[in-house]
Amino acid sequence: MKKFLLSILSVAMAVCANAAEATYTITAQDIVAGKSGSVELTTNGYGSQDMATESTWYTFTHASYSFTSCRICVASASNGGGIQLQYKNDNKGFIANTTAFNKIKKIELVARVASGNKNEPAFNIYVGTEPLPSETKLTAEKASKEDGDFKVFTYTYAVADAPSYFAVRDDQAGALYVDEIKVTYESDVVVINTPKFETKGGNYIGAQSVVLSADEGAKIFYTVDGTDPKTSETAKEYSEAIAVAETTTINAAAKVGDAWSETVNATYTILTPIATMADVFKAATDKDTEVAINFNGWVCTGAKGSNTYFSDGNGNGIVSYGSNAGFKAGDKLSGTAIVTLVLYNGYAEIKNFTNKAEGIEVAEGGEVAPVVVEIDDIAFVNQGAVVTIKGLSYNAKNKILTDGMADITPYNTFMTLPDFVESESVTYDITGVIIFYVKDNKTTIEIAPRTEADIVTNATLADPESEWSAASEDLVEGETAKATFTTKYTGTVTYTSSDENVATVSAEGVITAVAKGETTITAATAEGEGFVSSSKTLTINVVKAGESIFSKSDFEGQGTSGSGSEVKAEKNGVSVVVATGYWKKGDNHLKVYGSKYNDDKTEITTPSTVTISAPAGKHLTQVVMKATSKDYIKTWKVGETDLTIDEEAFTATWTGEANDITLVLTSNSQARLVSFDILVADGKVDAIESVVADRANGAIFNLAGQKVGADFKGLVIKNGKKVLVK
Repeated sequence: MKKFLLSILSVAMAVCANAAEATYTITAQDIVAGKSGSVELTTNGYGSQDMATESTWYTFTHASYSFTSCRICVASASNGGGIQLQYKNDNKGFIANTTAFNKIKKIELVARVASGNKNEPAFNIYVGTEPLPSETKLTAEKASKEDGDFKVFTYTYAVADAPSYFAVRDDQAGALYVDEIKVTYESDVVVINTPKFETKGGNYIGAQSVVLSADEGAKIFYTVDGTDPKTSETAKEYSEAIAVAETTTINAAAKVGDAWSETVNATYTILTPIATMADVFKAATDKDTEVAINFNGWVCTGAKGSNTYFSDGNGNGIVSYGSNAGFKAGDKLSGTAIVTLVLYNGYAEIKNFTNKAEGIEVAEGGEVAPVVVEIDDIAFVNQGAVVTIKGLSYNAKNKILTDGMADITPYNTFMTLPDFVESESVTYDITGVIIFYVKDNKTTIEIAPRTEADIVTNATLADPESEWSAASEDLVEGETAKATFTTKYTGTVTYTSSDENVATVSAEGVITAVAKGETTITAATAEGEGFVSSSKTLTINVVKAGESIFSKSDFEGQGTSGSGSEVKAEKNGVSVVVATGYWKKGDNHLKVYGSKYNDDKTEITTPSTVTISAPAGKHLTQVVMKATSKDYIKTWKVGETDLTIDEEAFTATWTGEANDITLVLTSNSQARLVSFDILVADGKVDAIESVVADRANGAIFNLAGQKVGADFKGLVIKNGKKVLVK
């Protein structure tokens, strides 16, 4: 989802350069303050706003001008604290005037993007003679400059044909932060600039000094009691920064002679920091709320994906949700910061909190001593805390640990878990981070160990240390596996194959490949002779003679995110080269990029290809390409030849005889591939044989193997047969 963000500032009506021209300036604070309909704005959510239902649109008014909008909300402070528009499917956010301007001459938009964001602002402005224009799109002159942690862009649009309406539409993928929008139009009225709040309204920790400014020659008058400074007896003339020690709304207006500007306001909310983690949990509600938190003594207990876990060392914990948080286990926090807090699925959650948050310092070396608990003692306030639970037995069927009264699920968030043993003679003491997983109103309590030392095995019987010499092995039909099974158990080992049609295993553990497929070989030892029972597995992949299968282990980690780069692998002399691809570590597929829809929006001008070559002295006879869905296999060709598609199996198959082939992705969009199953046979093929085997649909080749036109006369190869054309 792409978001469009406007920073909350004060609105202004600028003094005309002359009596025939005026400039109207609008910013996000006025959009919030000028609410004129029944629809409310929320933070980080769009409520019921729907493009298809006008009654759900948000409307607002300022300085005699009315506006309408849809799919907008108030952004969180971490996202700029402004107005956020949504870009998603048919619900693309917009802001547009419904009160006509008199002959718009120019529109200026000032936007900002966080310095770490490589994308520039993405949006369009349209003008017209009727409200909600969407056809006449303006072209901007752009300038940019660095401003602290942001890059600021100024877009200036010269407007022809004197339209009366404009619309800012979030109809492009990208991110945008807007400081202000100015509309210059014809007017016979000279308007006084409103004062500008140099100190922006918003949430703050501690007292603030609010600075105002106005045009040269204008005086500023303000009130802090809710009255209008143009008429109030409590109005004061501004001469220095206004001290704000508690939540205050400042109303201000500028005066030149006897003429006044519009009255504008800004609210400064002074937050009292929440002192303890336990109080943070109590403060959470079902709505996103900005709060100040004292983070002194908090320690990161673990981080994985978008989830970061913290504990105060007293058994309390909390989870923070958001990408690129930057925390790691052992980070110790200090300081106070403003964050977004919400009650999610019954537990408190901090959102979009990073190690770069203003007011926070992060040091290494933080430790949290585990608290010994019973499973029944664990509550939502413990999520993220480090605990030790003793005397747990393993239930292999349900893959859970139990103390006989309650259950908990071991979770591999931070480490690969060992093979737990189900035995009356074995219990476990587990130390780990408490995590809650809620789905369909069902809550699962999980414990995530972080190191091998976090799992203590209490066994009256010894571990037989059973293991296979390999996790998996590839065999050709008829071959015998090299993998061996070892154990300290001296009794009989029971060997089984999950599919004897693929491979068999003898009573002595000799594995023989039968037919193509995959099977699991299990070696089991019984409890006895001083050992606990054990069960270890070996995966056997059987292929045909001359067959090579390329999959995740051959490509994972290759290529470049965004537009992709060359990805290649070689096995048994067969090579596969993907011209423009990327297999991200942890993903289950290879991205082959199309010509337009790449992750970084960079256009690729040539089709993406996959070239497959046979080893020396051999030729290709079949290539089966498997994708993650049927949509990714329909748009591949070899020359003019369509592939054989199996939509249920998600495969595309080429058959023929060729020394090498090149599969071409004819679609603009990405293809996501899982594997290549390749068969080769002995001997090379010459050009003519290759053409015949290719079975090109309607293509014609001369006897040298060169493609010729339909008007060629003589002996040719067509549809794999020699034909005399007169």
